[in-house]
Amino acid sequence: MNPSFCRLVLTGSLHLAAAALCLTLFSAAALADDKLQVNKPATIAPQERLLSLVVLLHEPRELDEHTLGALVSKAVGVKHSHDESKGSFVVAKPPHFLVKLKSGSYVINNIAKPYVENSNKALDEIKEPELRKVVAAHHAWVSIDWASATEPEDIQQSYQDMGKIAAALAGNDALAIYHPEIDDFVLYSEAVGKTLCSDDPLQAFANSGGGSDVVSIRDDDPQLLAAQEQAKKGWHEFMHAFREKAGTEFAVKGRISEGDHTEYLWLSVDSIDETKIHGRLDNEPATVTNLKMGQDLHIQIADVDDWIYLNKEKKPVGGYTIKVFDQRAQSQQ
Repeated sequence: MNPSFCRLVLTGSLHLAAAALCLTLFSAAALADDKLQVNKPATIAPQERLLSLVVLLHEPRELDEHTLGALVSKAVGVKHSHDESKGSFVVAKPPHFLVKLKSGSYVINNIAKPYVENSNKALDEIKEPELRKVVAAHHAWVSIDWASATEPEDIQQSYQDMGKIAAALAGNDALAIYHPEIDDFVLYSEAVGKTLCSDDPLQAFANSGGGSDVVSIRDDDPQLLAAQEQAKKGWHEFMHAFREKAGTEFAVKGRISEGDHTEYLWLSVDSIDETKIHGRLDNEPATVTNLKMGQDLHIQIADVDDWIYLNKEKKPVGGYTIKVFDQRAQSQQ
């Protein structure tokens, strides 16, 4: 059995059952704007489309209406209200919460037990070591679900709101993010959190390869060499933007070796001196085992092979090798 199909079988009925239950818990007045079928939870069936993002957690999350309201307000930029007549509000019957935003209504489920019902069976089916570790380690989950009987008018906007809320709920103990619609996991990282808050949050799952973002490519690959050369020629642009604070989310990628193993790893930039870039490791290394994600690290400027940042219009600049790795990831799947 395909591991992804196995995950859908194990999680789908549990999640959709929770979604159906939630529709019976909240007042009809709170849901009227979206014309929810509050008296017909059976209309939500396991085979129907589930627009949702799920955060797998190490330990159960403590949430109440006030805490969640403040978190959502900060994440999506709205004023929290308990008044159901307002345009945006949060009401709660823990462990379920209804969130009404301009883009529509969402149910947030905060469940203090594993998302996967049969962990042993799931572990037998999942071949990727990192995913297997996550499934075995998580003990709780939080989901953000689209809560209307009809699809959103703007699905991208809905996923943008869900992505921002998921990133805010993730905290320091998030293990992975699950996307039920495509039935795929991605291991959680700071970089994934940033992508969830972007205009295209589902890009976090692009080329995830079932939970691993490791791509094999030769050092002398012509496409890679051309992209690296383009990045080196534009290095002065990155330096200028960083020093002038003409953007955000500055990151560089460099070649790091340990014995016979070499990886190209991303570093979130904190400072740059005459010869080195200082920051925090933004990847979980696969072969360079003496390093850990989030670790303070420096890379010699001479070893930088790519860079990227968001300009004042929040558009990415740089990232020349990313396309090469994305194309190679697709070909290796």
